[in-house]
Amino acid sequence: MTESQPIDYNYASFDIHHVLSLDWWLHHLASAYRENPFHMLTELGLLVLVLWLIFKRDESKKPRSSDRLTVREQEQLLRDWKPEPLVPPALVQQYKDRVSPPAIHLSSGQGAIVHDSDNKEYINLSSHNYLGMACNKEVIDAAQETIKKYAVGSCGPRGFYGTMDIHLRLEHALSAYFDNEAIIYADYIGCPASVITAFAKRGDLLLIDEGCHYLITQGAILSRSNVIWFEHNNMDALEICLQTVNEQDVKSNRPLNRRFIVSEGIFHNSGDLCKLNKIIELKETYKYRLILDDSHGLGTVHEKGTPGYFNIKHSKVDMYFAGMDKALGSTGGFCIGNKEITHHQTLSGAGYVFSASAPPFSCTAAQTALRLLEENGKEYCQQVRSNAELMRKLLADDEHHAVARWNTGYNNVMSPLIHLRFNEKVIADDVAEQYFDSVASKARQQGVLVHSSIYLPQEFGISDKSDPRPSLRICVTREHTKEQLTKAAKIVKQLLVETIENKNQLDVDHQHVNDEEKQEED
Repeated sequence: MTESQPIDYNYASFDIHHVLSLDWWLHHLASAYRENPFHMLTELGLLVLVLWLIFKRDESKKPRSSDRLTVREQEQLLRDWKPEPLVPPALVQQYKDRVSPPAIHLSSGQGAIVHDSDNKEYINLSSHNYLGMACNKEVIDAAQETIKKYAVGSCGPRGFYGTMDIHLRLEHALSAYFDNEAIIYADYIGCPASVITAFAKRGDLLLIDEGCHYLITQGAILSRSNVIWFEHNNMDALEICLQTVNEQDVKSNRPLNRRFIVSEGIFHNSGDLCKLNKIIELKETYKYRLILDDSHGLGTVHEKGTPGYFNIKHSKVDMYFAGMDKALGSTGGFCIGNKEITHHQTLSGAGYVFSASAPPFSCTAAQTALRLLEENGKEYCQQVRSNAELMRKLLADDEHHAVARWNTGYNNVMSPLIHLRFNEKVIADDVAEQYFDSVASKARQQGVLVHSSIYLPQEFGISDKSDPRPSLRICVTREHTKEQLTKAAKIVKQLLVETIENKNQLDVDHQHVNDEEKQEED
């Protein structure tokens, strides 16, 4: 500002450069004071107050000497502290007397026939190795060659220095197979929670089938989203939930949020096949996104999983994921989606970001198994479905009984995962677990390897979600022969009949054990 250009104090001709002039500010304050001195002093007082609040020191937050614990008090607190048990006491009490399964030689693999530490032979009905890929020579040879070239570990997360060409090749192979983008996870256990929490946050809505397994439940908890559980595989109940949410939206005029339907292709806790065609119809009608875990459906009901069985394109499923530890005979998991879905997980999928990447040999094994599935998928799946239908037929209760004493599920004859459950009118659920343990133990003595299902406690604030009922879990693979299935089913069925006929004596023994435990506690 030169001397030949005096400052124009007319506000209508305000120039931004005036704020650099002390003279302009003094004149401005003087004019404001003359026009309204009270307003001017009020603003000045508020300014001083704001500056004081910003720069003042909060003495109340400083610890006072009187607040500090003495050494004796600290030691007393340490002595009194009792850590929470890692395993809930109720769970320890529940399973402390369960019969341990025999040790299995790892060299025997997970085929249709396995051997224990005493070289005793068993018909294996406990493995999810549905297509026999874990014991396939071509898969094993490919994994061994990879170990020779790349060693064993990958040394870090994918986002740092853990990505190798083998990881990228597996993702490209999955993308080509499912005709959509793919991302892989090193461990399937972290896959469901990683996928769910990558997209669902606080305030979002998850509509989840109450038959979904524990890992999906944990994903819902970690997401902190609002969760509505609908009756297992009941599409009418799902539609009612969708309609109710829409009605509440109209009444409350609440802001829009992200909304998802979560289900499984073949349910881990029941072996039931989901009604995917109806779920797709509802999710498109009500504008929801679909998250589907198809670990047990891939390579069993169809070479491309449950969507393939219903002739639905995988692009219709917004987030499709599965474990590679079942039909593909490897480890880890993968997620299929569009480009935005998969790329988002590279920064938001906890299992992808924070876990070390998959071992190279497991990726090679999965890629080789995927190629075999692509080449022979129809034949493999037909063998699995035929064996599953045969096993369910052989295990069915005798027709001369008016009411079936047990069942192997409903509307899921092709599912290779069988959960055999007692009719509650015959044996109540609160004692069924004990009976299934007895059946499994006696079956192992006769050369059939089966297990009663063990479920993790659903005690994390989910009062409206029912726990799965006790069951005897039976897994059928394509490698089982008709003779093996017939023999195993005959043994299991005979043991079930004996258990029901002798259940009165077992009830007495069970009551006697409970009475002894109560006396010990007293």
